[in-house]
Amino acid sequence: MARSLRGAFEDLLTDLTFTDQLDNLFFGGPALGSCALCSASINPATGALPLYYRGYRANEFGAYVPDDRRVNARLTLNLGVRWDYFGPPSNFQPNLDSNFYFGPATTPISTTSDNPFFPINSPSSARVATGSFQNRHPIWNQDKNNFGPRVGFSWDTFGNQKMVVRGGFGVAYDRIYNNIFENLRFNPPFFSDDNFGLFGANNAPAGALATPGFYAIPSTANQNGLLLDPTIFPGGLPKASPRHMDQNLVTPYYEQMHFGIQYELSKDMVLETDYIGTLGRKLLGILNANTFDGRTACLTSGAPYTAGTPCGNAGFVNGFSSRRINTTIGSDNFRTNAFGSNYHGFQASLRKRYSFGLQFNANYTYSKTLDELSDAFRAKAVGAFNACALADCTNAHVNYGPAVDVRHRGVVSYNYDLPFAKGSRWLGGWQVNGVFSVQTGVPVPVYDLNNDLNADGVQGADRPQYASGFNGTNVITNRRPGIQFLKPAGYVTASCPVSENLGLWCNSPMHRNDVCGPHYANLDWVLENRSRSRRVRSSHFSRISSTSSTTPISICRKATLVTRMLLVSRSRLSAMTASATATVLAN
Repeated sequence: MARSLRGAFEDLLTDLTFTDQLDNLFFGGPALGSCALCSASINPATGALPLYYRGYRANEFGAYVPDDRRVNARLTLNLGVRWDYFGPPSNFQPNLDSNFYFGPATTPISTTSDNPFFPINSPSSARVATGSFQNRHPIWNQDKNNFGPRVGFSWDTFGNQKMVVRGGFGVAYDRIYNNIFENLRFNPPFFSDDNFGLFGANNAPAGALATPGFYAIPSTANQNGLLLDPTIFPGGLPKASPRHMDQNLVTPYYEQMHFGIQYELSKDMVLETDYIGTLGRKLLGILNANTFDGRTACLTSGAPYTAGTPCGNAGFVNGFSSRRINTTIGSDNFRTNAFGSNYHGFQASLRKRYSFGLQFNANYTYSKTLDELSDAFRAKAVGAFNACALADCTNAHVNYGPAVDVRHRGVVSYNYDLPFAKGSRWLGGWQVNGVFSVQTGVPVPVYDLNNDLNADGVQGADRPQYASGFNGTNVITNRRPGIQFLKPAGYVTASCPVSENLGLWCNSPMHRNDVCGPHYANLDWVLENRSRSRRVRSSHFSRISSTSSTTPISICRKATLVTRMLLVSRSRLSAMTASATATVLAN
């Protein structure tokens, strides 16, 4: 590894000639090349650099009609409806951008593939097989029926404001953010982003000497035109991987709901409990529409397969085709409304207004968040030019599981005037306040970066499975995350039973985000004297983290306490800072 890094560094310093020169010395010609993976963009029609600038325009409108009604002295209704329109964008330079559009869903699909898993009778795959790049306006169909009703109420149960019940429901639409569609600029016919080199699309050495003229100092504006030279790509430029916007795209939306009860326990103390729900619908994410499970299960390049291997046992000694559904393109980075999310939470709050020297606010939340994908561009594919971040890029529901799911969270803030020596000018006036928060950890994603379990041609997003006797709880080491959080022995490469797809492909039985990360606790508190003649302030900040899987505070932890003291008088200002390291024991 050190040699590889050193060689790459020397290649950069020598303008991509160092490894080329070693190739000539030891192999008599190009063998490895100074650029293992080069990337360059080109306008395939002219050989010149493509036009990078885009000036997208879009129309957006919104209207809201409210109606607040006081039914009687105890009941108030809040009604309303909102309409939103988010128009598809258009480039101010017409006919420059293209999109991949589905064709007719004609089945069976015409193909020469002998792959037993080829989706020959799938209408959705047939639309991919007959699809093509086109220039249309608008890019996707206009969605004009985005009506979002709103309803809410407030009910003074007994008429004395002792107990108030509140609730509401609303639908809100979400604008599609630019990064989803602006990558259309990378689509043909006027743009091609090409990767070449030993690990690139052409699998051939590349460098200043191995591919003369491509890389030069100083750079020239049209040198990328050499990509059209058959020396680099004898078979022509690599197949495009479309940035594909669904032509039937609709506006994502959220259904939000709330029901809560507020009760006055005493003159200065209120207890409030609430249910909060948020349901994300028709959310955007990326699939790979031009592949299928089992596509690379028995590659012909690995044949012959002997008895004892999955392919050999299934009778595919010579392997079978890995042909894509549409052979004119590579991975189809298909942006569509295939995703959803669900959040349900219970919240409790106890608030005490300032009286008798004490004020505090205590909050607790129990919640659960589930989805298939938390970030459209959080791809884990290694070595594949594919933006899909799912374990199964053709079946989003396989990924349904905990998202950024903080199951329990408690926060207490307080302000307390210490009761002693209140009448003393020098000893009285002391106050302590602070914030204490504690929460369970967030899920930890675990991936198998070396295997493609469902054989869809995308590595890096599949999951392993638990070794015998392990699960999402006992796979944790109970050591600090900086040392080792998970037990490597708790995971093994997932295997497919013969009863499932002939044992050639499957999805891991381990669920997404099955392991909960370290718990977290934080304590900030301040001791200060608020006398008018002086002010003394001492602040303590302590962060406590735990790897316990059962309780937020259960083991011995180290915490760093930083103490600051500020003394202010009318005549002078002095400051002193000190720090200390303490061991906090919590059982």
